[in-house]
Amino acid sequence: MSMFFSEAAWLCLSVTAVLGSTVLCTYKCPAQLQSRVVCLAVLWGGACLLGLSFFWSLILFCLSCFLLYMSSGEEFLPVDGKAVLVTGTDTGIGHALAKHLDKLGFMVFAGVLDERGSGAEELRKTCSNFLSVLQMDVTKPEQIKDAHHKVIEKMQDK
Repeated sequence: MSMFFSEAAWLCLSVTAVLGSTVLCTYKCPAQLQSRVVCLAVLWGGACLLGLSFFWSLILFCLSCFLLYMSSGEEFLPVDGKAVLVTGTDTGIGHALAKHLDKLGFMVFAGVLDERGSGAEELRKTCSNFLSVLQMDVTKPEQIKDAHHKVIEKMQDK
């Protein structure tokens, strides 16, 4: 009888499906772990289909689980009450960084060259109330001081 129809192969594939579903359901961000689960399923299923004994398949599976667990990374620290000042948020990397940090839950102070410019307006429209747009040209000390005072004022309110 072919390996594709043997009871051991079906058992291995069933266990892979159950474990994969469990892992996807227990993690908060399944999109980040999807590739790892697929890798684990391929290793487990491949071991079964290559004809390894159940013992070696189980050893491979346990090793794979251990490696996935060790490489899964640590959880992020909470961002509640944390603030960050990002300069150059009119366009480019600064703009993208300000949006990303806002989505993560940071209080973001976005320094822009033109407070009424299109980049500043887009930040106001697309981001939460935790993002504050500040007129700040880093080459002008008076604008830096003004931005500093606004940041201190806003942080004292929190």
